[in-house]
Amino acid sequence: MTEFGENLRWLCGLRKSVSLVARELGINRQQFGRYVNNKSYPNTHNLIAICDYFNVKAVDFELPHSEFSQKYRKAVLFKHAPLQRTLTFPMDAYFRQSPRSLERFRGDYLIHFNTKTWPNHYMIAFCRVFAREDATFLRYIIRGREPLLGNRILFKGGGQAAKFEHNVFIQSYSRPLAGPLVSEIISIRDWKHTEVLQSRMMSAHIDTNEILYKARLWRRLGIGTDLREGLKASGLVRKTSPRVSTLIRDILDGPDFQVRTV
Repeated sequence: MTEFGENLRWLCGLRKSVSLVARELGINRQQFGRYVNNKSYPNTHNLIAICDYFNVKAVDFELPHSEFSQKYRKAVLFKHAPLQRTLTFPMDAYFRQSPRSLERFRGDYLIHFNTKTWPNHYMIAFCRVFAREDATFLRYIIRGREPLLGNRILFKGGGQAAKFEHNVFIQSYSRPLAGPLVSEIISIRDWKHTEVLQSRMMSAHIDTNEILYKARLWRRLGIGTDLREGLKASGLVRKTSPRVSTLIRDILDGPDFQVRTV
């Protein structure tokens, strides 16, 4: 933990002030000061937010400061760049269609996918798809514990869905991060003949040029799932866990379902 504070303090020095960084991250200034001064270590989703903000890998924070500053010296290029940590989430007219077109898609799901952060685990989100007025919306949540330190994980998000021919198109966002904005396509051609729906997802971070591709599996639970049970099923699950069916494991571990970054 000794190197973390010094490396974070150096990164903050590339911005206008420590207070500005804390404010844009949405972290209490006093708490953030404890991180900078090595008096405290951030929980999991604050650490992820910090890494996303500076475009730094979490593991690199433990490098000796001389190595860290050498590796991330290019960050100085962003010292005077305009900062934008809020995301206006636009929904174009294509997502305003009769909820009847996605009536069969409405319900509750567990969404399984691989994560680069925890390669020996699957991430599982509990998602609810519902209709309101002239559109179909979704809300999802991931709640659990980080496997190494046991820190709490909490991500929430939402979005809208629209159907075109045999595909469902989804745009969504996640919090506490200001991004990524996610575009996802689910094929429903074989809706009646499969236990799970496969999707292809592309996300782009708002302050980097990194584009992330991954595939996800939507396993339908039905309608009106008990919220407590849905939340209990979300989070990180070891790939060897009996909670993961053989079908899901075989698909997610296939070459087409690996996380790719370009």
